[in-house]
Amino acid sequence: MANKKLVAVVAALMLSLGSGASQAAYTEGQLIEIERLVQGERWSDLQDYIDANPDLLVGENPLSGELRRFTSSVRISNIIAEVSASIPLSRFEAVKDLSQAQQSY
Repeated sequence: MANKKLVAVVAALMLSLGSGASQAAYTEGQLIEIERLVQGERWSDLQDYIDANPDLLVGENPLSGELRRFTSSVRISNIIAEVSASIPLSRFEAVKDLSQAQQSY
């Protein structure tokens, strides 16, 4: 689920901290925490951090845009997982069998 653009945006903002050119919308602590979670590929923890800090999604800057895209993809993945879990196994097996039969044609 690693998002290369998210990694790049976080890295660029972290580099800008030393120059004083960082986005005023984020604190140094927020950027450090986001970088730690992204670099560690701790996607669930990143979503929890965003949920606890919804202000991270506000604004029209590269990081807020990438965090919104990340959050949307997590929500879509969760919906797919819920729907998949609600399908009885017998129906899943029937769909799987049908799919395999279609591939043989």
